[in-house]
Amino acid sequence: MKGKTSVHQELQRPRSLEELGEEVQNFFEDHDQRLWIDLDLNTEGSYDIDSLRQGNDFISDVISFYDEAESGSDAGSNRKWLKDVFENWQGQKYLQDLNDEEVRKILNQARTLTLDHLVHFNE
Repeated sequence: MKGKTSVHQELQRPRSLEELGEEVQNFFEDHDQRLWIDLDLNTEGSYDIDSLRQGNDFISDVISFYDEAESGSDAGSNRKWLKDVFENWQGQKYLQDLNDEEVRKILNQARTLTLDHLVHFNE
């Protein structure tokens, strides 16, 4: 699942993907028992990031931070943004094995989670 959707918050709930997968599996069970469902969640809230970016508040500052972090052309510059967060974390050594795309994906997921909480909090 990918894209912006109004059910994004509901899909973030623990076990929501498993429950949805079970429902789809049960629906098709009579047709083909060899069917296996594997759902990957890559959704975002239905808020308008461009409008939020134009604001003059904390949320627009957060979006600017992520924009700057994501504008890095390689994993090395993106890691600079992650260093302050993970520098003293015991699992930091595992970040060195991430490729450019994985680092960008982490930053994108972090932005989505941050905005989910901030936008929902301000509603």
